[in-house]
Amino acid sequence: MKLIINIFVYILLIMHSLSFANNNLITLDELKSLDSNIEKLEKLEKNYNIYKVYSLNELKGYAFLTSSFSDALGFSSAEFRILIYISTKGAILSAKLLSHSEPLFLYDKGEVRYEGKGVDESILYKFILQYNNRTISKLTINSKNKDYNIDGVSSATITSILMHQSIIVSTNKVLNIIGINNNQKTTLDHNNFVPLKWTELLSDGSISNNKIYYSSQKNSLSQNSNDELLLDVYFSYANPIGIGQNIFGKTEYLKKFLRSGQDINDRGFFLATNGNFSLLVPRKCLKYQTSINIKNCENKGLAKTYFDRFYLQQGKNKFNFRTSDRKNFMFTRNIEDSTPRFFNEISLLFIDNPEEFDPAKKSTLVVNFNPPDDNTHDLIFVPYEPPSRLIIESANINLSNTEGLNWIDVWKPQILNIIILGVFILLCSLVLYYKDYLTKKRKLFSFIRFACLLFCLVWVGFITGAQLTIVNIFNYLQLIFFSNFNYSVIIFDPLIVVISIATAISFIILGRGFFCGWLCPFGALQEIINIISRSLGIIQFKIKEVFHRKLIYIKYIILSIITIFLFIDLDTALIMTEVEPFKTSITLKFMRELNYVIYALILLFLSVFISRFYCRYICPLGAALAIGGKFRLFSILLRRKECGNPCHLCEKSCPTQAIKNNGKIDMNECFYCLDCQEEYYDVHRCPPLVFKQKKLVR
Repeated sequence: MKLIINIFVYILLIMHSLSFANNNLITLDELKSLDSNIEKLEKLEKNYNIYKVYSLNELKGYAFLTSSFSDALGFSSAEFRILIYISTKGAILSAKLLSHSEPLFLYDKGEVRYEGKGVDESILYKFILQYNNRTISKLTINSKNKDYNIDGVSSATITSILMHQSIIVSTNKVLNIIGINNNQKTTLDHNNFVPLKWTELLSDGSISNNKIYYSSQKNSLSQNSNDELLLDVYFSYANPIGIGQNIFGKTEYLKKFLRSGQDINDRGFFLATNGNFSLLVPRKCLKYQTSINIKNCENKGLAKTYFDRFYLQQGKNKFNFRTSDRKNFMFTRNIEDSTPRFFNEISLLFIDNPEEFDPAKKSTLVVNFNPPDDNTHDLIFVPYEPPSRLIIESANINLSNTEGLNWIDVWKPQILNIIILGVFILLCSLVLYYKDYLTKKRKLFSFIRFACLLFCLVWVGFITGAQLTIVNIFNYLQLIFFSNFNYSVIIFDPLIVVISIATAISFIILGRGFFCGWLCPFGALQEIINIISRSLGIIQFKIKEVFHRKLIYIKYIILSIITIFLFIDLDTALIMTEVEPFKTSITLKFMRELNYVIYALILLFLSVFISRFYCRYICPLGAALAIGGKFRLFSILLRRKECGNPCHLCEKSCPTQAIKNNGKIDMNECFYCLDCQEEYYDVHRCPPLVFKQKKLVR
């Protein structure tokens, strides 16, 4: 049995490798669609993924696919296949999107449209055309500099950013391999990752290590035993993924660099120490003559502004390490051997003037054991030279481009929107918190409720496009289960991040109802339509309880099927998410193929007669949130002992039939519209209150 499984896995690997190989091939016809004068292709001997392009037996340039040189992945964790044709001088002559798996633009599995059937997809292909006849050295996306700007796609901000990153990184790598614009400048590879063990990192120089004993010191520190270890220091330049990810692991590496808010040009250094000497506390503590007094001083805290017991020297340049953005660790966990390594001090530190530092050149960590006013003793030097495996000769690469975009650069332009969204979420939370007061005043609460729904639809939905979908839930699942998941698809959409956090917190506390009832634009659209229809006197259909209780399970079945395909065939799973009309109605504002528009309109038409029909019976996102909401901490909706027996007022008033015949509220189906709470406090409608009022009158 084991042999059969091994053979099956081996066959799958061969099939995968063949598929991957075919994906990296470039055909002459594809290039002729960019330039009809191209006559011949020839693989470059240095790298078979690069093609030399000829016309009339003359070398015109080079062609390659971004997927061969960039690890940038999209929403579906699938690569972009963008064909790039560069001149012999390194400028991009033409760029063309060959295929992608972005859910926003995915129509049919395996089908590629160069022109695009819908307005939305044609915009995506036109976005790539902006790179034609451009040099990449200063290209930026969504910047104010018109000469170097690439306009992103407003309806697909993340996709356009990731595609831009893929083009910049891959083109830089190809220029390096070819040797175009060769100025004999040595650079460091920040992008390629090869897993290495801790011992291998030490042996190849990725991490520099130096041990200092008390016997080497001639100051007050030398009073200890000569054989005792004073300082065991490990030091490394951690920006390159081939070093940093091997030291910290993928999650911590991304967290400390990409998601920490650090500037993309910052230079980070790994520093870990053992022994009795601390590098992080002030030098002033060394003025004391006894080790006890020194320790008492050190216990008062770290150095201010800059660490003054050590600095970095490179040529004539001296770099101080900042204290403000130090990242602290309990231990490191190497990727290959998974062994946690504990040190007295472990830090990721950043230097001042990072633009003056050359990562490819030798540098020295200088440790100063002298008190502030004493420079009579020798300094300790920890030399550092980047490993030869990361050295790139003869390249003119803009490192800030190849290292990708920092999430903070994407969030800054959205600060106002983030604040507005945060205030809106806070107001909705306050409405629920003060529901007992507000629901006693029907007209006031009805106005507030309708205003919130309208704002959610217009601003959250149509203006900002912050519609949470099941695809976002998939992304969080991939974050857990798939090691190659691209974190960028989460952090590069700030409004979705904010809503996701609010939703995660709220469904743990209250269940699905807060998001579905107050923060979902499509849900708001359905409810607004139903409110208007009721105000016009349109008859509402109430599905029989026995059928309603069976129909609500449809959404769970849909969610289960999509989730299964998520692990079997991602493209199919993404196509199945079209059961959500969010993309058609909210993101693309009905500017899409007719069949999608008709589907969305049918659901909205049903909401005229049946409140939130889609939310109740079809929505896989609602099903996912309802499952999580089963573990909610609180039930804030008030009930009376008479509810369900004999009173059924709230049951009949509930527009979504979330109240069972026995009077209990099914919180998996509740959207916190608070209609039941209005009835609960209405002294003219709630039978127990009416009866109580009559007794008081008597």
